[in-house]
Amino acid sequence: MDHHDNGWTTQPSTQNDCSPLDNASHEHNHLRALSAVTPPESASRASTFSSFRGSVPSYGSQNAWSSADSFPSNAGRENTELMKQNQLLSTKLDTLSKAYEILANRIPENPNVKYWTRQEWSAANADRVVELDGAANPGTRGRTRAAQGINVNMKYLEDREGRPVNGHIASDIRRHARAIFVGLAHKGCVFTSRTEADYNSLKTYYGEMAECFEELRFCANDWKAEMIALDIYRTWREQWQKKQKKSNKDTVKTEVSDINMDESIESDLEGSFKRATDPMPAEEQQATKKMKSVATHSQPLQATTANFLQPTGMLQPQQAFQPVLPKSRRMRPTKSVTARNLCAIEWCKVNKGTADDFNNYWNGLPKEEKEIYEAQSKERSAQENTPA
Repeated sequence: MDHHDNGWTTQPSTQNDCSPLDNASHEHNHLRALSAVTPPESASRASTFSSFRGSVPSYGSQNAWSSADSFPSNAGRENTELMKQNQLLSTKLDTLSKAYEILANRIPENPNVKYWTRQEWSAANADRVVELDGAANPGTRGRTRAAQGINVNMKYLEDREGRPVNGHIASDIRRHARAIFVGLAHKGCVFTSRTEADYNSLKTYYGEMAECFEELRFCANDWKAEMIALDIYRTWREQWQKKQKKSNKDTVKTEVSDINMDESIESDLEGSFKRATDPMPAEEQQATKKMKSVATHSQPLQATTANFLQPTGMLQPQQAFQPVLPKSRRMRPTKSVTARNLCAIEWCKVNKGTADDFNNYWNGLPKEEKEIYEAQSKERSAQENTPA
């Protein structure tokens, strides 16, 4: 029988039809199975089911929604665990990075260099007494071998591949070191030993040496540049001081020579001026005769003449322009083999007089003694002219 209710037709139910409660229970069991695998999706489906069937929540137990409600707490625990793992990995990364930096600094940039420290060089030469180079003759000197390109005393200097530098490079390095020493000496920095060198001088020396030659960079603490200074500085200082003393002596000799030349010029000028102002000998004789003739006259005439010749207090020309002659210098013989100089050598051994004293002695020497010195002079000249 058909029933009509507000336009809807309801057919009679059969035994196989499920009730709304059975459908809700079946759907609830399905949601529980899904919530165990994917909580977010099951929670969404449960919400959809609740909104679709308004009367279903009034049936069944509330435990059906426990899995959906526990999802936020699970996500929080997972987030906390991930943060801990991230922090642990960050700590491990920092530790490994620092360890890598330490190991990288310990690895030498030039592993082929044999003598990176001075101790390595000393240990390598401890048991070696003499090392002969087969390319050089045993009798050749150090400079000769260095000129041939053989490194004699600086085999601790190596190139990037650990090979000793040749003699030409070693000579250039020593020459550059001496040039630096000269520059420091002009600034007043000359030391009796390396330990007295100040910080700025050492910094200048090490810096310029390493900048010019890369072979001096393949070591620790600039010990190779220091080794060069220890080898050559003392000899260089002695030669430098000798040159300075010689230069000072030459300067003094030049000044004395200039003074003597000035005195000689002044003496010549004074002699010329004296000859120009002195009266002629004939005039002197004529004036003397006149004075004598005046003296032979009578007494009144002598009085008049005496009054006339009375000095007025003014200097006469000879007195006014009389030069002050310089003192004669001490006699110093030369290296010539003349008779006069040979006599001067013998005379100076027992006399400390001046050149004028010797001139007087030589001029007053008898002819026989002068002939003896003449014979000695000829004999010396013959010996010097005879080839060896």
